[in-house]
Amino acid sequence: MSYKKRGIHIEIDPQMMIGPRGLSISLVKFKETLVNGNNVYDVFIENGEKVGEFIVNKGDIGKKGDKGESGRGIVEIVKLDKIDKTNNWEIKYTDETSSFFSVEDGKDSYEIWLHLGNKGTVEDFFEAYRGYSISNVEFIENIPGTGNKYNIKIENNYTVGEIIAPEGPQGKDGNINFTTFEIIDGYLWATYTRDTEHIKFSINENGELEVSIHEQN
Repeated sequence: MSYKKRGIHIEIDPQMMIGPRGLSISLVKFKETLVNGNNVYDVFIENGEKVGEFIVNKGDIGKKGDKGESGRGIVEIVKLDKIDKTNNWEIKYTDETSSFFSVEDGKDSYEIWLHLGNKGTVEDFFEAYRGYSISNVEFIENIPGTGNKYNIKIENNYTVGEIIAPEGPQGKDGNINFTTFEIIDGYLWATYTRDTEHIKFSINENGELEVSIHEQN
C-alpha cells in the first residue's frame, strides 16, 4: 500500500502475526467441601497444569418431598407341591400378591454313578461301594527260621496284603510250625497252638490291612 502527500511518499507492507494456540480447560476436579458446606474445585488445562480453583456455594435446602409408597416385604415362602423332581414354591408378600418359582432336585448318588459310565441296578451300585471282607488266606512260601508267608484276599479276589505266621516255640513233641486260620464275621483270625494269643486281621475303610493281637479266651 502507498501513500503520497505534498512530495512525501510512504510505502506500507502490512503482515498478520499468528501466535501460538492457547490451551483449553480439560478437567474440573472436586477438591474438598468447606465447613460452611461450599464445594471447592480445581481447574486443569490440557497439559495437566492446575491453573486455578473455584468455589460452588452450597444451595438452599429444598422442600420436603412427598411420602413414598410403602415397600413390599415377604410374608412367607411356601412349598406348593412336587412333580417328579420339580419342587414348586410360592412367595407371599405384604401387599397380598404372590410370585412363584421352581427348583429341580439334583442327581442322587446312583444317577451320578450311571452318568460316569457305569451300568447296573441300584443293587449293583450298592455292591460296587460295599466294603469287602477277607475271603481267603493263601500260602505263599516258608521262610526258614521265620515262618510261613500268606497272601490275604478279599471277596473280589483282590490281594490286599500278606502276613508271616512265625514259627511256633519248641515243644515237647518237636518244633510246632503251623497256624490255624478262621474267618469270623468277615475278619481273619490266626490262632497259634500252644500259645496264649491270637491275631485279628481286618481291612479298614481305606482298604488297608490292620493287624491286632488279642488274648485267647
